[in-house]
Amino acid sequence: MNMTGPIHAPQPHSRRNEHSPTGGRDLLGPRDLVVLLLALGVLPLLWPTIPPLVDLPNHMSRYQIGLDYQTSPFFRQWFDFHWVLVGNLGVDLLVTALAPLLGVEAATKLVIIAVPALTIGGILLIAREVHGRIPPTIALAAVLTYNFAFNFGFVNYVLAVGVALMSFALWLRLGRMGATRLRAALFVPIGFLVWLCHAAGWGMLGILIFTWEAASARGDGVSWPKTLTRSVVACLPLTFPLVPMLFWSAAVPHGSLGTFNYDPGRKLALIFLSLRNGTPIIDIGSMMVLWAIGILGVIRHDLEFDRRLAIVAAALLLAYILMPTDLMGSGHADLRIAPYVVMLFLVALRPVASTRFTRALGIFALVFFAAGSVYHAVVYARINRAQEHVLKALDHLPVGARVFGFARVSCSATMEGNRMEHIHRIAIIRRQAFTNGTWPFPASQTLIVHPDMVSGYSDESSQLLEPSDCRDDRTHSIDGRLATLPPGRYDYFWLLDVPPQQWPERDWLQIVWHNDRTVLYRILPHAQDTGATSPARTREM
Repeated sequence: MNMTGPIHAPQPHSRRNEHSPTGGRDLLGPRDLVVLLLALGVLPLLWPTIPPLVDLPNHMSRYQIGLDYQTSPFFRQWFDFHWVLVGNLGVDLLVTALAPLLGVEAATKLVIIAVPALTIGGILLIAREVHGRIPPTIALAAVLTYNFAFNFGFVNYVLAVGVALMSFALWLRLGRMGATRLRAALFVPIGFLVWLCHAAGWGMLGILIFTWEAASARGDGVSWPKTLTRSVVACLPLTFPLVPMLFWSAAVPHGSLGTFNYDPGRKLALIFLSLRNGTPIIDIGSMMVLWAIGILGVIRHDLEFDRRLAIVAAALLLAYILMPTDLMGSGHADLRIAPYVVMLFLVALRPVASTRFTRALGIFALVFFAAGSVYHAVVYARINRAQEHVLKALDHLPVGARVFGFARVSCSATMEGNRMEHIHRIAIIRRQAFTNGTWPFPASQTLIVHPDMVSGYSDESSQLLEPSDCRDDRTHSIDGRLATLPPGRYDYFWLLDVPPQQWPERDWLQIVWHNDRTVLYRILPHAQDTGATSPARTREM
């Protein structure tokens, strides 16, 4: 296995570090490479009004409620909002700070754009510290920025990972400088900051630092007992968040932390599905290319992995293998880690000789990343157009209305479709409305819906019109939803991304507005609908 490289800390950077290992000039200078990767990294998010990440509109509705809770008579009658010190507040705090100047939508977009910039900036700085230069192959690692966790909208988590990667690069730099005391002092607040963004990102930072220190100590010939002691001591500055975590867990009602499910059968397959943005042949094909290049790094003489960083990536892989699928109310807890395992393995990769192959690989890496960025930009622009098309209904919704949203979506295991899962929640932002679909995790959320509003719809899937092959029960059909819709609870019924042939007709549903993909009904006073006397039927358009 070709996994060599320096065991001791890299030497201070020299002019030769900016060149290839044999002294030849790289295709791009280091500054040009950094600028290019950062520009391509944020490109996909520049056009969409709302970044088309599945869960993001639900997060955004929470930001708006928190911002206007004291002044909105509508929000106060439907919700309870209070700040809780938990490790899941990163984007919440940033948007809350920026929204008074920019508004919730613009502030959220700005913060989300910062996430790929932080992630790519982090791996660039790590590569600089580990290799003494930034190899062009780093572009391969940057491909993993727009991963499943990002596209699904786990925004606090991906922000925390971006900050953790930047922090890990600072840890390496201060270690190279010999400023260990300064580093220990700085990482008390830094560790707390990463935890505040998301506790899982804090855990990842701990794994990176602990494993790096252990790998470095073993490379220096330190015994295992002293290695473990040294690594634990090095991580002590990161332990401050354990204090608020203890208080938080003590205050949480029994059973509200979620279930610990473990499904080993899906783990091997899912590590190849870390890139999911709606076109399986491109997403899976891209992952196969990255894995193939990683294998070439093992077998070719002109490529190698930095031993220490490869061990760090292996430790993260072990965490992925051992972690349950659902943990403490966080779904896909293990899959969130998977793309960063591959990312760190690719950051550890470097050319050790200027050969025709390594030069071609450097060019391919840049082209591959650029093509991926264009692909994500095209997908995001298409989804944004579809979402804004259905959101036109909000122009016809009065302020303070109670809306039951029901959106046609793809099966949850895919990223196909127009990501309508939570887009109806934008009604909260633009019209101070109440909608169904609030997440029911009071242990980790600042927002709670009043019981009289959420009764019967406490699950976050009440708004999903899923295909029949992945539908849970008949309540996830239009007829089923109308039959269980409690009279007097909602003022409007809103179908999103549903073709006219599927629009229901009821005596108590009055069309307020529609286009070719969405229809907004006013709900008239009525008794409980059975669906038997006036079933949904094909509309003649």
